[in-house]
Amino acid sequence: MYTLYGWRLSYFTRKVAVYMSFKNIPFKEKIMTAYELTIAAKKWTGASVMPILLTPQGKYMQDTWDIIRMLELKHPTPPLIPLTPKKRFVSSFIEAWADEFWVPMAMHYRWNYSESIVFFKKEAGDNMLPSFVPRFVKDIAANEVAKTLISFLPVVGVRDDQKDLIHAWTVDMLGKLDAHFALHPYILGNVPSSADCALAGPLVAHLGRDPWPRDNLIPQFPHVLAWIERMKDPPPLVRTDRKDDDEIPESLRAVVQSALQEFVPMLEATAGQVSEVCKKEKFFNGVKPLPRRLEDITFPVLGKQCQKSAIPFGLWKAQRVISEIHDMTADNQHVVKEFMGSFSGNHFDRLMMLSVPRLERIDVRVKHVQD
Repeated sequence: MYTLYGWRLSYFTRKVAVYMSFKNIPFKEKIMTAYELTIAAKKWTGASVMPILLTPQGKYMQDTWDIIRMLELKHPTPPLIPLTPKKRFVSSFIEAWADEFWVPMAMHYRWNYSESIVFFKKEAGDNMLPSFVPRFVKDIAANEVAKTLISFLPVVGVRDDQKDLIHAWTVDMLGKLDAHFALHPYILGNVPSSADCALAGPLVAHLGRDPWPRDNLIPQFPHVLAWIERMKDPPPLVRTDRKDDDEIPESLRAVVQSALQEFVPMLEATAGQVSEVCKKEKFFNGVKPLPRRLEDITFPVLGKQCQKSAIPFGLWKAQRVISEIHDMTADNQHVVKEFMGSFSGNHFDRLMMLSVPRLERIDVRVKHVQD
């Protein structure tokens, strides 16, 4: 049996837990203690992170993208990464977008509202230390974790002059998703995919649990709320779409269009910085891993300019999305390109032409490798 180490309030732990529940893969969730988070995790994977998956063979794995694709190979039926070309690409693209672009929204609602902070600290303290430990000791431990996470707010774009923009974007996107979920139970229609699992990170673990967005934001969008409830305890997937069913719901187009217009420029700006850094001798061809964050980049959000630090790890994930196209047959590539070309702008072409040195993951960092 697999063991999933993490917390229920964790963005990426929820993604893997939802995936494994849909796939009906036997696993047990293990709440990470302070020792496991700060010491054991580094021995297991090289980084103090969650989630960590322990396989039945005794291997520890970190990073949800790799975990899900390993599990999909070992447990291929029923598939949660679609087999048809349009759905496969859209699912992977939405997965990467949910993993990377939604982070500031999740962080904003957790760390800029007092009731959400109190909620986090209590649960984190209880997770890390046994029940017999006094509350004030748990509070000290939770405060250390909170300080670390709060220090990342400016890095991911949660800055005082951008809080209103983050909130406006979230309301707008929840509206788009609500309109879609009014017609379909899942992102791609009647059957869940890895895109649903990824979106469960920000929406189930954060906005659907943290007190302020749970009580004041999510109730405005009843169909999103219903989707969140489905994702909290997802039933095993017992059927899949027909192999000839590759239609993307019309109601999803507004979500994909937004992701193309904002996520792709963010990736392009990051690629520009990463390309320059990789030219430096100490980072060329994997001599040293790239810094986890670089200088600020600017990209559009709701038609306005937003800033955050360039994070090379997101480019590694973008390269995985692009590889979904390259691994397809010529006919299937044509199908995807024709469909994505139906969206306004040339953002899909820009994604496919993203100029960046090839990257390889090392724990939570990436390194440059020559082609």
